[in-house]
Amino acid sequence: MNEIIIFTFFDDTGRNKLRGHITPEISELSKLTNLIIDGNHLTGTLTTEIGTLQHLEEINLANNSISGEIPSEIGKLVNLTKLEVQYNSFSGTIPVEFEKLSNLGKHGFF
Repeated sequence: MNEIIIFTFFDDTGRNKLRGHITPEISELSKLTNLIIDGNHLTGTLTTEIGTLQHLEEINLANNSISGEIPSEIGKLVNLTKLEVQYNSFSGTIPVEFEKLSNLGKHGFF
């Protein structure tokens, strides 16, 4: 059975005031295709377990307060076509593993 799962929160303004951080348990959402939780109050670092979500095509974490380095494990997400992480507090460099993201395209990383 093929399942498509899209995880997105929105209300009238597109912002939900979600608080907290993305925990390692996100890896339990193994069929997740879209993770769209931009414009909230997410904090902490981005868990490396996000790299286990092999079906992810889009990650939008823009406009939060996520800090630390962007996990190199995201480079394992070969189906990723869009990655939006702008307006956070990330530090460090873009992981070299992102070179493997051939589907990300020229305008997929923000």
